[in-house]
Amino acid sequence: MVTSNRSAMREESLTADLTGTNGDRNEPRIWQRFEAQVRLTPDRAAVVGPRVTLTYRELNARANRLARQLRRQGVGPGVLVGLHCEPSPALMVGLLAILKAGGAYVPLDASYPRERLAFMLEDAEIRFLLAQESLLAHLALPGHGRTVALTLEAAMEETAPEDEIDLEPIATDDDPIYVIFTSGSTGRPKGAVVYHRGFSNLMRWYVDEFEITAADRSLLISSFSFDLTQKNLYAALIVGGELHLPAFTRYDAVAIREQIRHAGISLLNCTPSAFYPLVQEVSAEELRAVSSLRCVFLGGEPISVPRLRDWMESETYRAVIVNTYGPTECTDIAAFHRIESVAPYLENPVPIGKAIPGAELFVLDEARQPVPEGVNGELWVAGVGVGGGYLKRPELNAERFLPCPFTTEPNARMYRTGDLVQRRSDGNYYFIDRVDHQVKIRGFRIEMGEIEAVLQQHFDIRDAAIVAKGKPDEERSLAAYFVRRDGAPEPTALIGVLKDFLRQRLPDHMIPAHWIALPNLPLTPNGKVDRRALSELPLPVAQSAPPNTPSGMNLASETERVIVEAWRDILRIPDPDRNANFFDIGGNSINIVQVHARLRQRLDPTLPITVMFECTSIRALARRLERKAVPPSPATGSAPASAAERARLQRAALARQQRPGSR
Repeated sequence: MVTSNRSAMREESLTADLTGTNGDRNEPRIWQRFEAQVRLTPDRAAVVGPRVTLTYRELNARANRLARQLRRQGVGPGVLVGLHCEPSPALMVGLLAILKAGGAYVPLDASYPRERLAFMLEDAEIRFLLAQESLLAHLALPGHGRTVALTLEAAMEETAPEDEIDLEPIATDDDPIYVIFTSGSTGRPKGAVVYHRGFSNLMRWYVDEFEITAADRSLLISSFSFDLTQKNLYAALIVGGELHLPAFTRYDAVAIREQIRHAGISLLNCTPSAFYPLVQEVSAEELRAVSSLRCVFLGGEPISVPRLRDWMESETYRAVIVNTYGPTECTDIAAFHRIESVAPYLENPVPIGKAIPGAELFVLDEARQPVPEGVNGELWVAGVGVGGGYLKRPELNAERFLPCPFTTEPNARMYRTGDLVQRRSDGNYYFIDRVDHQVKIRGFRIEMGEIEAVLQQHFDIRDAAIVAKGKPDEERSLAAYFVRRDGAPEPTALIGVLKDFLRQRLPDHMIPAHWIALPNLPLTPNGKVDRRALSELPLPVAQSAPPNTPSGMNLASETERVIVEAWRDILRIPDPDRNANFFDIGGNSINIVQVHARLRQRLDPTLPITVMFECTSIRALARRLERKAVPPSPATGSAPASAAERARLQRAALARQQRPGSR
C-alpha cells in the first residue's frame, strides 16, 4: 500500500527523471538520474554499509574524483574496466565512477577462483582494473602487461575541489554499460554485453511499475557478478532511497532477517532458494522481522509457492511477490508476474508472466515460426533489452542473436533463450524445460559442457558427463558421472581430489553435489552420451549410509534422530551416514541454512549458523548440541567476537570440508 508519505517522496523523486545533466530530453543514463537526485537530496543517506554511510553528495563527489582519474588514464565509451570489490560503499563509488568516465564495468566477484578471474580478465582484454587493495593479491593480471591496476583506496584520495564536479557525459545509449560472464558450453565462460539503452528501459519500468521512491530501502544479498543484482545497485539511488549493504560475510538467514528488521528494508531481490530460509520453518517472531518488506523480487529459478505459504498467510505479510524472468543477454528481465495470492499456485506452476514494456516475446518452432497458444515452443526475446552478444564469440552470436522478422523496427534482433515455454489463453508464458543441456542452480545458469570440459582436464579422468537431478520446476542438483583412467585411485579417494580440482577453477554453484563412477558412459545409437539414461539412474546407496552404518531407526539419541530427519528431507537422501560431511553428500550453503532453520525450531533456538559450518556431520553436530556448548546466537544479542571472526570460522570450516576424505 502506498502511504501519503510515500506519495510525497514520489513527487520529490519524479523531478529527477526528466532530463540528463546535458539538458537533452532523451532517456537519461543511469548515472545521470543519480546526479539529478544528488541535486535534490544531497545530504540524505545513499549507501549504508556496516561501518560507513555515504550521503548522496559524498558518494557523488568520490565517484567524480575517481571518474576523472579514469578518464585521464584513457577510459571512455566502449572501454571495459574490471571491478574487484567486496560489498561496501567503495563498490558503488567504483561503479558510478566507471559509468561517469564513459566506460563499462566487468564485475569480478571476490569469491570466484583465481583461475576463473584470470580468464575473465584475459578474455575481456581488460586494460583498466579497479580493486580493493586487500583483494589485488587474489588476481593474476593478464600476461600482456598492458593492464593498469588502480586500488580504490588510493584512487579516492582527496584531490582538488573542482574534481568533485559532475563530468560532461560522453557515453550514449548505444554504448555498453556492463559485461557479465555466464557459463559456457565449451569450458570457457562467455561475456555478455549489455547496452545503456536496455538498462535505462529496465530501470524506468522497474521504478515506475513498483512505485519505488525515496521511502524505500533496498538490501543487497546477491552476488555483484549476478545479472539480477545490477538493477538493485541503482534503483533506490535514482529516487532518493537507501541502498543497504550486507552486514554479514556469508549467507546467514538469521543475520539477514535481523538487518531487514533493524533497517526497515522494503525491497529485496534474490533467487527463490536464497529467500525460502528467511520465511520457511521459522517462528512467528521471525516472520515479524521481515514485515517491512514491500516488494520481494524472485528470479533465476521456478518459485515454489507452498514454501512461502506460511509467510503469505501470516498476519505480518504486507509484501507483493514478483516472479521475474529474463536472460543476462537481454538485460536481466524480459517478463514478470505478480503473485497475488497463494491458492492458484499450490498445485500449479507460477507463470513467468508477460513482457515488460520494451520487450517482445515469441514462441517459435524449430523452423522459427510462431506456434499456437497451448503448444510448446522455444522462447525468443526481442526489443530494446537485447544486448550486444558475447565477447569474441562470432559463431555463437550468429546462432543466438538473429534478425527479428516479426517487427518493422530497423536492424531489430531477437535472442534465442533455449527455454521451452508455452503461451496460454490468459496471455501468460509458462516455463516448461530447457531445450539444451543448460540448468539453473541457485539462480545461476550453468552449461553442463563447461563443467565436463574442466573435469576432463584432470589426468585421472577418461570421460565425464554432468546431468541435473530433479524436476525442472523444483530445486535441482548436479550429478557428475565419470570414468577413471587405468591406474587412477579408487573412486572413494578420487572424488575428494576431483572436487578440489573443480573448486580451484569453478564457482561454488558449479560444483556437482553427487559423484558416481561408471565403467563407461552410456551412449545413444548415434554414439553420443545418453544423458536421458544418466538422468534416470538412481543415486547409489553410497551417497547415503554405508551398508553397516546404523540407520535412522537405530540412532544414538533423539538429537541425532532430529538431525537425520532434517538431512533426509532437505538433501533428499533416504539414510544419511552419521559420519558423512554435509558438503560431501550434496549439501550447499543454501541447504545448510535450511537445516539450520529446522534445528533452531526443533532443538535449540539459540543455535548460531557458525556451528553448522564447524560440525558438518550428524554425529559431530549431535555431540555439540548435547554438550550444550553452543554460544548465544546473534538473535539473542550476542555473536562471535566480530564479523571478521565469523568469517574466519566459516572459512576454516569450508577449508576442512574441501580436504579430500574429510569428515
